[in-house]
Amino acid sequence: MENKNQVVEFVVGQLMSAWHDKDPKKFADMFSTEAIFTNVLGDVAQGKQQIENMHVFPFYGPLKDAHQEYNIVHKIWINEDSVLTDVRWVCFNQKIPGSEQVLPPRKGLINLVIKRSENGTWKIMAGYNTDYTATYQRVGNNEDEVITKKEFE
Repeated sequence: MENKNQVVEFVVGQLMSAWHDKDPKKFADMFSTEAIFTNVLGDVAQGKQQIENMHVFPFYGPLKDAHQEYNIVHKIWINEDSVLTDVRWVCFNQKIPGSEQVLPPRKGLINLVIKRSENGTWKIMAGYNTDYTATYQRVGNNEDEVITKKEFE
């Protein structure tokens, strides 16, 4: 798979498939052994095992019945073996932890650094996930079409 667009679409697609399957191991397997991942709460996991452990509670708890839509919005190739990718996501049907109450849709952006490993497979080296729903919300496509949390409460 040497088509650059196909590489990004494949890796992001596999990551999102693991997310939808609520499979922490499959999710973590998309990362390199030494990868680092920061979740929407700012918690940091380093290495596949920590990334897998980080996703057990949300996948089996508040995100158990949730689903996401995602859109790859940027691909910046650093070199032939590394790409920085931004993926916008919307999460539906997430529940408040410990309850059956469903939250309104959440929106965010995940930044991924994807690198070809020595054996030729593509793995995520770093991921930074941001949930910007609680801070502000975009109401249109322009940068100035934003409302703050106070305005939509």
